[in-house]
Amino acid sequence: MNGISPTSKMANSILQRVHGAAKKERWGLSIVKIAWTAGPVTYLALQGGYLLAYREAAPTRLVIYFAGYTVFAGLFALLIRFFYNATWGSENEEERLSLERIFSRLPDRIIEIRNLQLVSLDLYGRRVLGAKYILENPDAGAESVATALMDLTGDSRVAATMRDVEVYRKHGLPARAEDKSNEVKAMLHEYTSKLGEASQEVNRLVWQRASGLAPSKRQGRPRTRGFLGRVFTAGESDNLDLMSLADAEELCVLAYELICNRRFSYVKVAYHGDKEYRDAARRLAKCRREYRSAVFVRNSRLRVLAEQLYSAGPSPGHISSRTHSNFEGIRRIIASQPQIRSARLLQQLVVDAMASYLEKPTGAAGSKRGSTEMKKTNRILELYKQLQKAALRTDRAYENLKKAWKHSADVMRSRVDTTPIRLLRAGDSGRGIRIRLNTIGLETRKIMTIARLIESKLEEFGLEHEERGVKSHDQKELAVDLLQILDRFIPLSEPGVQRAIESSNSAYMTGIDPSMTSAAKQTWGLALVSEVDSSKQTGIHETIRSLVQYDRLEILEADINYLVKNFAADPDYLRGLMALEGVSLNQELDIPPPPPVPTLKS
Repeated sequence: MNGISPTSKMANSILQRVHGAAKKERWGLSIVKIAWTAGPVTYLALQGGYLLAYREAAPTRLVIYFAGYTVFAGLFALLIRFFYNATWGSENEEERLSLERIFSRLPDRIIEIRNLQLVSLDLYGRRVLGAKYILENPDAGAESVATALMDLTGDSRVAATMRDVEVYRKHGLPARAEDKSNEVKAMLHEYTSKLGEASQEVNRLVWQRASGLAPSKRQGRPRTRGFLGRVFTAGESDNLDLMSLADAEELCVLAYELICNRRFSYVKVAYHGDKEYRDAARRLAKCRREYRSAVFVRNSRLRVLAEQLYSAGPSPGHISSRTHSNFEGIRRIIASQPQIRSARLLQQLVVDAMASYLEKPTGAAGSKRGSTEMKKTNRILELYKQLQKAALRTDRAYENLKKAWKHSADVMRSRVDTTPIRLLRAGDSGRGIRIRLNTIGLETRKIMTIARLIESKLEEFGLEHEERGVKSHDQKELAVDLLQILDRFIPLSEPGVQRAIESSNSAYMTGIDPSMTSAAKQTWGLALVSEVDSSKQTGIHETIRSLVQYDRLEILEADINYLVKNFAADPDYLRGLMALEGVSLNQELDIPPPPPVPTLKS
């Protein structure tokens, strides 16, 4: 049988550790130290002490005794240090090497995943998604940005003018950059509509670059909403079709950030007052969380199905040459969108694309093409059923939210005390709402434990795919494995934690150079993650707005000062909320019902 037996591997590991421990100890120097201490040092110290105490030289037997004692004590200490290095002493070195390997291998996985996403698309899709990766890279050069614009528009004038904008911007000449910016904006108007249909995010990045602005490393990159839930579902359902490669990429980026000790802030809300008010408020908050989670799951199913229904259609090449005639399937590059802006619109596109797809003839029965098409059809039908189930759960959650909203209004109307709900600060009592800022992340002492687990998983992944190509499902499996490791140390399955992470911006990992050395990747990655602003402002703004809209919180001027000082809130944003008309107790729930998912025609 080929290969090394487990016993041999264990023996080699032990020998390596013993050899390493022996190398760490400088035996010659250690023996000289013992001899010096046992000889001249012991003799002089003993004779001096004995002479002071007894006014005579110490007897030879006593000198020999103390010399022998010193030799044996020194050898025993040396032996203890040797065994320590052979067992635990090498752990620090191993931990350092584990971190280095993670900083080298995780970026490689991210590069592979991005390329696999491009491989799964047609030429048109590759141009759009590839341009997105370039345009969102803060370190992209003028030539790179011009190449992205050439791919998107096929217009050499647009590409050349955009190159000029970048050149002048990078050389600190904003006046000339603005001149060129005005030129390129005028040229881009004819492409904006089609570009927006393909990807609103790419459209935003194009216009940002055209305005002479590059993405900010400090601000970071928007995450793909719902990726944690989709990876959890894929792992729990043993169905990797329920997640996308974009989700696998986001998970690898998150793992990298957590190893770099990044922490995420989120706001916890507590209701105070009499029992009837507390129960009604908590019930409303619970139903809102459940509805929000149900919408997230439905949108996740919608996103994955839309990616599966992406249709090559007529190969359009550049955006400028794309036509709408004889068009089947979805032409939006879903992987380029951090979040779904309009679930209703995307759902209608999905329903229409499903009808179109099911009308298409498949290959001949028994043929390779026919078998492949049948598998794809079955997969898409299963995803559509999952979408229908998610939509039904969303409907039930919406009805529960309506009931909780009505019950909360009834409780408030029945009260004798009709004073508005206020924000409670330290030392305040009575009816009101108290908020507290929490942070989540890896504890420093646990980073090395999780680093070794991740490093082991990455090493296993590398060995498994050393001789065969890496496929989409392989990267998805790795993402599920990494999530299971992270979830052991951080409660990533909790909806509140998921929202806190997904609403934050991630580090821009688009500047990875595959040719970087391990040391360069480590320095680059640590600097990149530490540069991202972990602002708590977004979270506090969302929380206060929600409390005003649903819990009828009244903001006072004193509250603004408190929120600015303790939560870094924007005072202008808070004053804007103060200007909003209070929610009437007779007002209906101001959320439209979720769109139903129709049954497919057989």
